[in-house]
Formats: sequence, C-alpha cells, structure tokens
Amino acid sequence: MADGGAGQLGAALAFIDGMVEAIADRVIPVPDGCVVRSDELSNVWSLNHVRLTRPTSPDTAIRLADEHLADLSYRHIEVEAESTCHELEARFLPAGWREDRYLLMALRGSPPNGAGVAMVVEPEQEETVALHRRWLSEDPRIGERGVDELLEFARRQGAVHREWRFGVRAEDGTLASLTKLWSDGTTAQIEDVYTAPEHRNRGFARAAVSHAARVGRGAVPGLVFIVADADDWPQQLYARIGFRPIGLTCAFHRELGAPPLVG
Repeated sequence: MADGGAGQLGAALAFIDGMVEAIADRVIPVPDGCVVRSDELSNVWSLNHVRLTRPTSPDTAIRLADEHLADLSYRHIEVEAESTCHELEARFLPAGWREDRYLLMALRGSPPNGAGVAMVVEPEQEETVALHRRWLSEDPRIGERGVDELLEFARRQGAVHREWRFGVRAEDGTLASLTKLWSDGTTAQIEDVYTAPEHRNRGFARAAVSHAARVGRGAVPGLVFIVADADDWPQQLYARIGFRPIGLTCAFHRELGAPPLVG
C-alpha cells in the first residue's frame, strides 16, 4: 500500500508523538510502547491512551489499558504497528470496541498551484476557533465539556511548533473552510481540515490544503505529511494534491458499559 520508506513513516509518527508528549502531563514507558495521560484534559483521547509501538497481543493491550486508564470512563489504545491493528481487530471489534484507521500520506514534489489558491486567507485565531467549535459540535458524542477540552488541546498544539492557519471565506465574509500547518523546522504536518457543510463541493478544502502544502514545502527541507481517515474520501483529494501513502495506524476506543471483552 505505502510507496514511501519506513524513514518517512517514522519521522511522521515522531512528529505526532512528540507534539502529544509535549502537552501531556505524564508519559509512562511500558514494555510495548507507552501510556500518555493528562489530568486536566481527561476527555481528550489523544492525551489519555495506551500507545503500542511494537507488535502486542490483545490480552496485553487490554491489561495495559485497564491498569493505566482505570480512572477514566473509556479505554483508548493507539497502535503504530499495522500488524497489531489486524490482530486486535479480530478480538476487539466483536466485543464492542470501535476502530479508526489512519492513512499517513507524504507530499511528493510540488503541489498544484490552481486558481483556487487565490481564495486562501490567513484568518484570526478567534474565527478559526469558532469554526473549529462548530465542527466538533457536529458530533453529539463529544459533549460541551469535550468540545472545550479539544479546543484547548488544539490551542496547545499550536503553541508547540510554529502554526499557520489558512482558510477560505464565503461570499458574506464568514470563514467557511479551515486548514492548519505545523512545523518544527524539519518536518511539517497539515491538520484540522474542515469545510462547513453548506460550503462544500466548491473547492475550498482543495485550495486551502494545496496552499498549506506549498507553504510547508517552502518552510522545511524534509517531510510534509497529512493524516487521512483510511476509510473516507478525503484521501483521494490529498492524492490529487500530491500526497502518497507511507503507512497505516489505527486506534481502538471503548466506552465503559459496552459489552465486556471476552476471550
């Protein structure tokens, strides 16, 4: 599936993990990876999970989650070894866990510079936060407190490395689409790509992501990457811009009260 080397995947994962670890309260090493915890932002799964970086059995994964996430109302396991994703799927999915699969994609060459790029603006943080809040509020599972914590997480992410905010405005001047770019000077990640439903299918996301990719390519000598839902259509958009797969990761989530994990 991936046409890039393991080096690019490793660099992308190191960038993602490093940002999370810079924000978290604690990072606890365990034999197969680590545990990440944040007491203040306890509803943010990215800051409260077991991260598996090596092949791990289902029994070991659930033992680690129960031990280190015992005070939470959920269990969340992030998996960076694709082979472990497949092994855990067979055990976890029938037991009520939900899986999200993520396709990491690296920019190859220079992205297209279409006419739509002229639409892209650099919005103020306040209007970016307002549109991001609307996006998060579309998911009824998150809840008001969860939305607030995720927005604070996003704010802290932007403080770890240099952050650019890009967007496209609707005819009335309101922000209709957003995209972010983070860079540590060597690696750059494009993230938080969203367009309000009433403004979709107008090329806004393509324009914003294309512009972000060009800025990223000019800002860093190395890797520019984006993370896509492996089971959704935006990966096709990113491919047209010039991104190619370099690896797959996954995450398993289970709210307590779901059917127990049985052997």
